[in-house]
Amino acid sequence: MKTNSVNIDRLIQIVTAIAVLIGLGLIVWELQQAKSLAFTQVIHGNVDNLTEGHTSVFGEDLSRVLATACFEPAELDHPGAFVLDAYFQFRLNYVNRLKVQVEQADFDTDWRLVSRQHVQAILSFPQGRRWLNNSNSWLLRRNPELAEFVTSTLAMEVRPCHVSVGTILSLD
Repeated sequence: MKTNSVNIDRLIQIVTAIAVLIGLGLIVWELQQAKSLAFTQVIHGNVDNLTEGHTSVFGEDLSRVLATACFEPAELDHPGAFVLDAYFQFRLNYVNRLKVQVEQADFDTDWRLVSRQHVQAILSFPQGRRWLNNSNSWLLRRNPELAEFVTSTLAMEVRPCHVSVGTILSLD
């Protein structure tokens, strides 16, 4: 009788241990899911910030400044140059913010792939390449990895801003 009792106790302990391990596995899986969801929310939050930034930081004059910078760069006035500089800084800040968020959360996503479009947006303007080459941005001075990424993008072939606008204007 004692042997049966000992066997039942051992069986209960084994089943309990397996249940605990399965429970721990489920907790780890749920934490990974929560991490993925958090990253998605971060990306959406950044997109919202970018949209709000276009209006709040640059005002209603941004479209005129960007059009002048693209089509008539020699006609860009001093106030427009300040707005364009802020636009470029905003794009670079967005890249840095995404890099920090990915690193802090230890996500598997490569921040460079997501950020490339923002640097390309700067490079699409005639002034953009020169601005990035000569940028005194504190972000680039204090962050060698970001500076290396930006430097690596300078060699990329980027469609000039007037090509995209020309394509839009030629639609039937």
